[in-house]
Amino acid sequence: MEIERNFQSKAKLSLTPLIDMVFLLVVFFMLTTTFASNEAIDIGFAGDTGEVRPSEKDSIIVEVRKNGLVTVGKKIFRHADFREHLRKILKKDPKTKILLTSSSSATVQDVVIIMDEIQLAGGSDIIFIEREEK
Repeated sequence: MEIERNFQSKAKLSLTPLIDMVFLLVVFFMLTTTFASNEAIDIGFAGDTGEVRPSEKDSIIVEVRKNGLVTVGKKIFRHADFREHLRKILKKDPKTKILLTSSSSATVQDVVIIMDEIQLAGGSDIIFIEREEK
């Protein structure tokens, strides 16, 4: 005698609704996320506005050199020492203009780091000038 067995097929789980929910969540989080705003330093280039180069008494010339060295006048500083020196200068006269130039061996990253140091020291009036050949 043969007994007939009923085989029940397993219930199939459809992944389509799950994928739809994942995409909906991704879109939701993309739309509701706020991104950090970048702060920028307002810089000018000498000659952009037709202004004459500021005089030596109301400005300082900062030359960026390679390997993170900075020259102010005839003194050479590293980044951290430069910030403290500049902070002292700006404490005496906060309206001091900073004329920024770089040597041919300085990288763009060196210049950006020095611009950050100037901002951290409280400087806000930065003007790029062309390096004078000696």
